[in-house]
Amino acid sequence: MKICFLYPQTNFLEFNGFPPLPLLYLDSYLNNHGYTDTQIVDLNVTNIIPKADVYAISATTPQFPYTIELLSELKKLNPNSTTIIGGAHASIKPNDCKDFDKVIIGSGELALIQCLEDIEKINIIEKINIIENQKHIYIGEDITNLDEIPIPSRKKIDTTNYKYYIDGELSTSQMTSRGCIFSCLFCQNSSKTNKTVRFHSNEYVLNEIQDIKNCGYKGIYFMDDMFTIRKDLLDLKSELTNLKWQCQIRADEKLNNIIKLGKMNCNRVSIGLESGSQKILDIVNKRLNLKNVPEVIKECKKNDIKVHPYLILGLPSESAQTIENTIEFLRMIEPDSVGISIFVPYPGTYIHDHLEQFDIKIEDNDYKKWHFRGGKGGYNCIVSTSELTSEDILKYREDIDREFN
Repeated sequence: MKICFLYPQTNFLEFNGFPPLPLLYLDSYLNNHGYTDTQIVDLNVTNIIPKADVYAISATTPQFPYTIELLSELKKLNPNSTTIIGGAHASIKPNDCKDFDKVIIGSGELALIQCLEDIEKINIIEKINIIENQKHIYIGEDITNLDEIPIPSRKKIDTTNYKYYIDGELSTSQMTSRGCIFSCLFCQNSSKTNKTVRFHSNEYVLNEIQDIKNCGYKGIYFMDDMFTIRKDLLDLKSELTNLKWQCQIRADEKLNNIIKLGKMNCNRVSIGLESGSQKILDIVNKRLNLKNVPEVIKECKKNDIKVHPYLILGLPSESAQTIENTIEFLRMIEPDSVGISIFVPYPGTYIHDHLEQFDIKIEDNDYKKWHFRGGKGGYNCIVSTSELTSEDILKYREDIDREFN
């Protein structure tokens, strides 16, 4: 059985920074379970799709329309092929995916194995988790011990297609954990009842760091929602010494964790600030007190760690005043740079599913436009509030970008 993983067009990215890590995990997991005839195709770097027996696609909401357009092309390549879709959009809105042969909801590894066994007619009834008597929809269960998932198949991709640099060194992404304990209302995780975090062991993480070095990378971006929640964090120092690296932390991070990052020669931290308005943070259940943030920023700078806060403009009840509060807050903490996104109420977020409770309006229902970025200078906004139009929010984004980047 020849299996082709497909990563759809991602026109809203400014550049191809990282390979599609979820597909690299799935590929290595399948290889470890006897499915070795696999290929990973990123349609952002090539438009050549090989003939295969199974096409497995992972898509977010703004990518989803492109996957629908792909279907006819895939059937032309092999009329007898089976199409499988998973990822964020399929997990939240499986009924949108009726044109696909199989749909996977949630974590992909175990469900994909079950799906392939179904295709091969092995243990069909016993091993499939079926909902609503639909044999084409599979519920993916989380793997408790993440070390059961082999290191992602980075050697199967061309690293020259991806350009992300940390202090001038070519870098790639890595995950040492899965899950988040918080329930921000703008996040699709807010719909999940299980708030546990699962971890790879330090031994696994160290081996993966070595594998990343062997692939030619000189830097790593740890994409965990909260990298510092790991126990025995300092045990990773030995493999990170000669690398450039960054991670994501809370804006109210514990100061002793910042000190640990400094000892580990962390180059930069990305901080989920979202807004400099306490009113906005409370509305979206960020569970963050802005009074605790300046001390965290100060400790980062004391430990020679660059600070890169993430903002989300256009959250419910955004106004000229709340954005001015954000600008004033940024001026006070003096970040090294700022990441500025614009709110998109994705399906599955609490805000999307309860729009009537919030001061927010969706202005465009075309999923292809459900992103905030379409290349440098091509920013997009599909929301408005009672006080700000979509155009107002875009203008504020430009102003903040001009001042802080």
